[in-house]
Amino acid sequence: MFDGIDDGIEVKDNSDYSNGITLEIYFKLKGQTKAQQCQILIMKRTNSYNGFFIRIGNGQDLLYPYKILSINVGGIVEDIQPIYIDENVATYITYTYNPNEEEGILYIDGMESFTTKKGNIDNLINIQENTPIQIGSDIYKTDSTGGKDSRYPFYGEIYASRVYNRPLTESEVKYNYEMTVNNSK
Repeated sequence: MFDGIDDGIEVKDNSDYSNGITLEIYFKLKGQTKAQQCQILIMKRTNSYNGFFIRIGNGQDLLYPYKILSINVGGIVEDIQPIYIDENVATYITYTYNPNEEEGILYIDGMESFTTKKGNIDNLINIQENTPIQIGSDIYKTDSTGGKDSRYPFYGEIYASRVYNRPLTESEVKYNYEMTVNNSK
C-alpha cells in the first residue's frame, strides 16, 4: 500500500536494455487530488532525457480523472489518452518496446490496447550504472520543476512490478497477466 505522500520502493538495477524493454505493473488506484499532476507507477532515470517511466496523469477531468497514461523510453514521452482507469479496480499494465522495430506496445489487462512509435534506445542504455528502479514515487526528484509534489507519489496498492531487458512476446505478456492475476486472488 502506498499512501500518496511519501512512499516509494527502490530496486537496484544494472541491466542492459540495448535489446529493448518490458515494463509490467499490477496495481489498484485509491485516488488522486485535482492538484496532483500525475502519479509515478515505475521509473528509472537520472534526468528528464533518459531512462524510462510509466505514470498516470489526472487530465483535470472529474468524471474520469485518470485519463492520461504517459510512457517514457529514453527521454521520449508518449501520452496515451484517453485511458480510463477506475479507482479501486485492479489493473494490469504491460508496455514492451522493441528498438529494432522502433515500436512500443501497451497491453491493458493482457490485451493489446495501443501501439506507439516513440523511444530512444541510446538514452535508455546510456543511463548511469547503479541508478535504481523506483516504484510508486520519484524518490530522488529527478524532475527539475521542484515543489513538494514533484515526487509524484502513488496512492493505492501495487501487487506486482517487473522490468525485463527485452520486449516480451504477446504470448508471454498474456501468460504473465494470467499467472499474476490468478495467483493474487
